[in-house]
Amino acid sequence: MLSGLLTLAVAALATPDFAVDEGVRGCPGAEGFAAKAGERAAPFADGSTMRIRVSANDGGLRAGLVRLKDGAALGERTLELATPDCERLVQAILLALDLARLEPAPRRPVPATGALALAPEPAPLPLGVRVEGGGSASVGQAFGPSVGGQADVQLRAGAALLSLGFFADAWSTQLIADGAVRGAALGGTVGAGRRVVGTLDVSAVFAAGVWRAEAFNLPGAKSSRTPYLAVGPRVEWSVAVNGTVSLVLRGEVWAALTRTVYVAGDETVAQTPPVGARAAVLLAFDFGDGWR
Repeated sequence: MLSGLLTLAVAALATPDFAVDEGVRGCPGAEGFAAKAGERAAPFADGSTMRIRVSANDGGLRAGLVRLKDGAALGERTLELATPDCERLVQAILLALDLARLEPAPRRPVPATGALALAPEPAPLPLGVRVEGGGSASVGQAFGPSVGGQADVQLRAGAALLSLGFFADAWSTQLIADGAVRGAALGGTVGAGRRVVGTLDVSAVFAAGVWRAEAFNLPGAKSSRTPYLAVGPRVEWSVAVNGTVSLVLRGEVWAALTRTVYVAGDETVAQTPPVGARAAVLLAFDFGDGWR
């Protein structure tokens, strides 16, 4: 019985002057705060105490701490939180109480200090998925100018993006004497890049696929399939149509790592260029916050 009465007496002495304004939700009362604070709620060595008031503040919370002795304010501190997270504000108050015990005790009342703003919780990284497809035109990719199509899936996290795509270049023809050589390509792409400014994205892209070439009216010529490998930069500019659909203008420059050589008999009659370019107009469908 005696130990229980002593415990209650110590708890009463340690109960701080803590109050929460009406309308503030999720904050403990004086007894709940005292349970969290423990010995930190007890008076200071000089006999002073801390008065704590919690109030709403522009969608967040504010805690005013005033150190009192014999009814006079020895010092003040204000803590501000941009979100209504009372648990986080309580932890900041407890830290302020710890710091106050480490500081020399004020000898006389001092002016109020400025507000100490707590940094808001970091915003989650915006994520998004884009699915796009459309038509393209290229030069220097085959035996002549060509048209084709492209389709991509792009993943975005913040400003960074990854892409996985497909391309097809239709037959392009090069006339040779009384005959001709034509070629077409089919393959995929993988790229990584980032948003540079506004809706402008720049990526480095690797392409891999297959070239099919065939000849007409060239003695000794045969159809062939050869690997197609290339790397290069890609630039995209998006224009939003609505919240989900965007129009994308794309430009690419490719440096060929492999080249298709067409041989008729013992003679090389055609060869794909070492550098090519492709332009495309795509319709994109955006999902998530990453493309906003």
